[in-house]
Amino acid sequence: SLRYSLFSLDLNYESSGDSVISNDQIYINEESVLVGDFSMTLTDNGSFSSDHNGIMMPKPAKDFLYTTIGHGCNKPWTLDGHTNLLVLGNEVVEGCNINAIGGSIDAVLLIDLETNANEGKIHKVTISDTMVKIEGNNNCEITYGERYRNIEITMSPKADGEVVIESTKESATSITIFGRDANDTVRIGSSSLDSIYASVIVEGETGHDILIMDDSGYDAGSRESTLTSTTLSGLLNQEYATNSSRVISYGGFEEVILRLCDLGNDLNVTSTAPGSLTEVFGGEFADIIDVITTQGNLNITGGGHNDI
Repeated sequence: SLRYSLFSLDLNYESSGDSVISNDQIYINEESVLVGDFSMTLTDNGSFSSDHNGIMMPKPAKDFLYTTIGHGCNKPWTLDGHTNLLVLGNEVVEGCNINAIGGSIDAVLLIDLETNANEGKIHKVTISDTMVKIEGNNNCEITYGERYRNIEITMSPKADGEVVIESTKESATSITIFGRDANDTVRIGSSSLDSIYASVIVEGETGHDILIMDDSGYDAGSRESTLTSTTLSGLLNQEYATNSSRVISYGGFEEVILRLCDLGNDLNVTSTAPGSLTEVFGGEFADIIDVITTQGNLNITGGGHNDI
């Protein structure tokens, strides 16, 4: 254990070929950095940098390396190279902004709002193609690189929350959201689902949870899609998809809302979630909505022109 005024920590052991991280874990706190079994306590004697603190991750990359950020972190950090990243949203404080550059292999970005959750500590998490932004009692911005292809968010069990998925990188694979006991709202698409290149999995759990899927701003032509009791297919961007088509998979929501685009839609509703209310809003041009079966309540509101 040493005391440092830390600007940059270089963990590149490429020349020796030996791992210097005994348990594949790095912890960044308010006053210390723990790398494996090695602890460094950070001094704040005027030489602590507020904008150049960084860690050069190991080379060769360690597949299962995790960096955890929390415990009062209040400084910006740059993580250069491969590491999976866990951000404890209830423990970071204002000023703890992360630039996770990534490395040569795929990584996971985890946002944990469950650990040390407090009553009434409401969070809003916004995902875009460059950043994950946490807003609430403590704000935090995580800028992430191309290799962070999977994002997971665990919500608080003690306070209502909101997740907004605006867009993703073209290299994205999946976004997974786990609700807990509180009332959560998940909004997929800020106006168009075509800006999302990843499959999306959302679980509402208990509480009164609302899922909103918004394609109302799509402006590149008519759309064909299928809504079931557990999936929405046909509206996410399918470019660069490799193994299978991208879908929204959902469960545990008391309200499911789908907003269609204005250029004409052909929507097949093959089933709806039992015990829930599903609402579909058509666009300005003519829509064809074919309902096969329903297990929950279904409301359909047409837009302009001649809807069928």
